[in-house]
Amino acid sequence: MENPQGLVFLVKGSSPEPYEVIFYPLPFSISCDCTAGKNGLPCKHRLAMLAGQDPGIIEGDTSFLPQIAEATKHTNIFDVLDAWENAKKEKSNARKRTDQAFKNYKEDRIDFLLKIKKTDQAAVKSHKALETAIEEEASAEKKVAEIVKAASVVFTRLGR
Repeated sequence: MENPQGLVFLVKGSSPEPYEVIFYPLPFSISCDCTAGKNGLPCKHRLAMLAGQDPGIIEGDTSFLPQIAEATKHTNIFDVLDAWENAKKEKSNARKRTDQAFKNYKEDRIDFLLKIKKTDQAAVKSHKALETAIEEEASAEKKVAEIVKAASVVFTRLGR
């Protein structure tokens, strides 16, 4: 099927209705009305045609596929697509590293908080021990004072 603007192909895809792929020789471009194509992303329909392969053409002259592939050789489209794929992989890997770093951070944070809790528990225990020691010291001091007082009474009686 020819269109004054380009070559039109109907291609079977995942949708019940076929997608429309249009190849424009001058200036060189190719469009597809599938979801990826509508969103400006590379799609398997256009990529197959750019490589000279039939992506499931149900209407359109497939004899133009070798010419489309030949026209593609004079562009850097596959270099750009390779760079795009590499960038997507880098993004995916960076996301995985971010997820792992966040997971590690959460685990480390939990460990840190548990250590603080243990430290706080140890501090509370030490504080209680200090209070007990102070109370015992005060009690002992009181006993000493009572003994000194009693001794003073005894010595006072003895000294008479």
